Parts: sequence; structure tokens; C-alpha cells
Amino acid sequence: MQKSKYLILGGGMVTGYAAKEMVSQGLKHGELTIVSADNAVPYERPPLSRGFLSGKDNEAGIQPRIGIGNTESRCDSIQLSSEAVAWRNIDGGKPPPRPTLKRLRSNSGEEFECEHLLLATGAQARKLDGRGNDLDNVFYLRSLKDSGTIRSRSAGAKAAVIIGGGFIGMEVASVLAQKNIQTTLVIREDRVWSRVFTPVMSAFFEQYYTARGVRIVKQARVAALEGKDTVQAVLLGDNEKLSCDLVVVGVGAVPVTELLEKSVIALDDGIVVNEYLETSRTGIYAAGDSQIILIPSSENGGGLSIGTMLFLKVSIGRGWFSEDGNRLCDCRP
Repeated sequence: MQKSKYLILGGGMVTGYAAKEMVSQGLKHGELTIVSADNAVPYERPPLSRGFLSGKDNEAGIQPRIGIGNTESRCDSIQLSSEAVAWRNIDGGKPPPRPTLKRLRSNSGEEFECEHLLLATGAQARKLDGRGNDLDNVFYLRSLKDSGTIRSRSAGAKAAVIIGGGFIGMEVASVLAQKNIQTTLVIREDRVWSRVFTPVMSAFFEQYYTARGVRIVKQARVAALEGKDTVQAVLLGDNEKLSCDLVVVGVGAVPVTELLEKSVIALDDGIVVNEYLETSRTGIYAAGDSQIILIPSSENGGGLSIGTMLFLKVSIGRGWFSEDGNRLCDCRP
């Protein structure tokens, strides 16, 4: 049994920066455990689709400097387990009035016990529906390992199809085109990154990409991926066939909540939290990616969605738990 005062479940950017801030505020040896299904210490994810994918960044360069795997101090204050974990409810029913011990068990049977728990499980790539999704050289980009594999396989690729016109799709298309790979970007919408960009911005980036050799196919539906063992073509809904030897899919993400489905923590297409990022269970918090759904507060009338998403990126640095363990930070209204 590994026991610690604080435990963070997840290995992404939120985990890294939460740990970094705790170290800077005087975290004592053995007080924090990070449990992650990843086989690397916490790292930045945005560079995975550009700097790391292109080979400009290495693994050390995308890790927040939190004292793990580098020469900075306090590296012995953080432990890492590369096992996925399953939630185990040891309190038996209704949430207690004050925080009690929380316990998690890994797939290998190892158990972790803590006083305060932060769920930063993030999201996983949304998979394509249809034939051919399991062919070799069809990739989804969410992890360091994914990026490294795409980088390695793209070294011998001649033609690539990128499915999805959001951040991942655009970034990967840019990197592969710079590698002199014939690159086609397939999107369902009528313009790139339509959920974020204005029409003028979309038009600018489309012209920029096209000028650099990326073909953009708009308002297209993927009917199937074709090939014997390795992908050879992407078949579109209008029967156009795009020959390729590499496919990268970036069609969104879904929150990772499976290990909480049998717990008392409230879920609703994500982990439900209040304005302090506290879940329905006292002393358990959640932050990161698209997994957060806010409960409007009677104190502020709700409407905190955008502000809180920004808040979770920076306010962790203002103190994780107060002395009574009841708040993620000390900036209460």
C-alpha cells in the first residue's frame, strides 16, 4: 500500500503544473503521489502535434520543470506509477461530512491511499466509426507515445491523409507537409476550425496551408479506410478515393471517466464539479481538458464556465487545498 497526503490521478499538463506549484510551496518528501496510465512523467501536450512531432523538441523539453526526471531539486518528492487504476469506494455510500481516506487500486493490484485526491484523467481521442479503423498506420494523437510513433512512421511515408479540421488536424498537416509528404486534410465542415476561427481567420489559414502544398477537402464524410493490412486509401462519401500510406485522425475527444462509473462521484458527460472544482464527493477534485461540467452556485448565479476553465489552468498555483482540505484554492468569493 502506497500512502500519501496528496494524490493526482493523471499524467497530463494539469498534473504537471499542479505538482510544480506544490513543490514550490514546500511539498514535503513523500506527500505527493502521481498515478498515471502513461509511461512518461507529466508533459505538455500542445507540442505533441508540432514541435515534438517535427523533431524540434525532445521529451525533456516538453516536461514542466517539476522535479521529475530532471536535475532540479525535490525529485524524490514525487512518485510515478505507470499503471491504469480503478476506483475503489472504501467509505461505503454517502459522502462523509469531512474528507476521509481515498483508495485506488491499479490493474496489477497495487493500492494507493491518500487524504486528498485530484482527478486529472483528461480525455481520450474520439475514434472513427466504420471499416478499416484498425488498419496499420492509422493513428490518433493524444500521448507522447502516439506522437513518437507518428514521427517514426512518417519518415517513410509518401502520402498522408489527415481527418479533422481542428487544432490536431491542422498542426499535423502542417508538420507532414514540411516533411515533403503529399498531405490531404479532410474536414466535415465548410472551413477549417470553424468552432474557433472566424470565417476570415479560416480563409487565411486555408490559403496559408494550400500555398505550402496541403490539399483541403471540405464538407467531406469518411466512408471507410481501405487496405489489406496497412492503410492504402481513404474512401469518401462521394466515392472519391484518396491514396495514402499514413492516416492521422483528429475528430475530437471524449472525457476519461470509465473508472468512476461505479463510484459515488456524479458524472454527466464528464465529471461534475462546483465552482471550486470539487466533485460531488468531499475532498475529491477534478480539473483539465473537457471533462468538467459546472454546477451553478447560488452565490454567483452560475455562468462561470469560461472563467473557470481558465481558472483551472492558473489558480492551482494559488494553493491546492486549504488547511481544512475543503477547497482546491484559497481564492473564495
